[in-house]
Amino acid sequence: MDPYVDKMEARLKLWSARFEELAVRADKAGVGDFSAHIDELKTKQAAAQAKLEELKTAGSGQWEHFRTAIWITWNELENTYSDFQKSFLKRVKEKNEGNEKAG
Repeated sequence: MDPYVDKMEARLKLWSARFEELAVRADKAGVGDFSAHIDELKTKQAAAQAKLEELKTAGSGQWEHFRTAIWITWNELENTYSDFQKSFLKRVKEKNEGNEKAG
């Protein structure tokens, strides 16, 4: 298989694991509802998977044609994850600060 496709598939699996881990952590932390963030991540992940499938169908010789669209999609996915993570960490910090003041 094409090295680009292999790399993208590996990254997509890594992102899936990261999303799942962060979603579980958010749920366990009890710091609010992150379902909108999770839905957005799933949407971006599906878009990245779709672009990867397009590349696979087109063949490795089409990498240059798909490169920009794939990287834009990937950056959106990474930015969405980063926003989710920042929001989660902010809420955890606020919860911890509230507990310290109450205690």
